Amino acid sequence: MSARPTLALVIPAWNAARFLPALFDSIAVQSEPFDEIVLCDDASADETAALAESFGARVIRHAHNAGCSAAKNTGLAGVQSEWVHFQDADDLLLPRFAQAARDAVSDLIDA
Repeated sequence: MSARPTLALVIPAWNAARFLPALFDSIAVQSEPFDEIVLCDDASADETAALAESFGARVIRHAHNAGCSAAKNTGLAGVQSEWVHFQDADDLLLPRFAQAARDAVSDLIDA
């Protein structure tokens, strides 16, 4: 079996501060942690960036709102991991998500 693949979580976000506590709660209870967590703040007018940083995410900020696709691309450019999961700020992760994703990727690599 190959070494475990690295997995990043990329969160495109615009004015998402009200959703981040629940999302980061779901990140904190992962049975296996993500290797890196990057939030791309798409020029939010609220505390999205500061709140994400307080939860330990690396934040990349857009100076001007460019939309979700641009935020995904910026976040993707900012990661070092081999694999990436994009997560909407207003959705939650199941507790075994990162582990299941790594297992699925490992199965593909080993096939």
